[in-house]
Amino acid sequence: MILSVDLGGTKCIFALYQETQGLTAVKSEQHPTKELSSLSIEIKKFLAHLNEPITKAGIALAGAIKDDSCYLPNPNLTLHFQAVRAELSFIPDIRFYNDAEAMIFGIRQLPKQSLLPVKQGTKSSTGCISLLAPGTGLGESSLRNHTILSGEGGHCDFAPQTQLQWELAMFLQARQDHVCCEQLLSGPGIVNIFDFLKTKYGKPNLSYTPQQISEKALSHTCHLCESTYQLFFELLGAEAGNLALRSNALGGIYLGGGILPKIVPLLQGSSFIDSFLKKGNYRFFMEQIPVYLILDPMSVVIGAAHLANEPTEMFC
Repeated sequence: MILSVDLGGTKCIFALYQETQGLTAVKSEQHPTKELSSLSIEIKKFLAHLNEPITKAGIALAGAIKDDSCYLPNPNLTLHFQAVRAELSFIPDIRFYNDAEAMIFGIRQLPKQSLLPVKQGTKSSTGCISLLAPGTGLGESSLRNHTILSGEGGHCDFAPQTQLQWELAMFLQARQDHVCCEQLLSGPGIVNIFDFLKTKYGKPNLSYTPQQISEKALSHTCHLCESTYQLFFELLGAEAGNLALRSNALGGIYLGGGILPKIVPLLQGSSFIDSFLKKGNYRFFMEQIPVYLILDPMSVVIGAAHLANEPTEMFC
């Protein structure tokens, strides 16, 4: 039996997979991350009434992994892998991954109905695939052949391209000295964009959560909320295009994370594709690359389980 965990900034998912012909999900639970007392304690609770032994575990984390630890900015904790392995010593093989690494590895295990085409293209079966996943933060990763290329690309500098985007950058720079993509392409980023627009258009007293902004944009009951998502998708398309160029993603760009599946109509009516294609004399290259939206909320868990079942590590 394989244990798979997705410890994200907002929620934590625990799942069990049976090793048969492939992996079959047999049980799963979801809890708000902020309610977790200890990862090891919660895993023991999840496994409390299990009669079969756990032989492997894949734990995906929403943070940068360095050596034998991982700092998770949400919920502001550091996991030390040696300590977790000691506390879960009854599991002989425990592996840790960044959540974007697990998600991109899980893509190949997803059925077609879990992938919504966003942009058509000529997909290369041998080309690199890349992932852009806005959620509590912004995850990025790539998969070339059988090697995962991971990083913290969400923290790269934001590069404004229009007058409105320059004004947005200056608005955020007045709050902090570094403006990165994650501060715009995430749940908190949606609020940052909304705060900028409400200030620009003279409505400083409006205050909405990311969920409220989404609901009002979907129901067309708040023009500022709709404008927030128009700008959000303009920026998302540009960053997805940047990632495609950096990684030579002729196998496709995949959009993940918890935000986008809930707002598909806003994505489909946006300028995402126009921004994705807007790469000067490399537009011809961008036109070849298909883009898909991952709809399965278990994609990280699926990827972590399959990574745990791999015979060797596969990272660059």
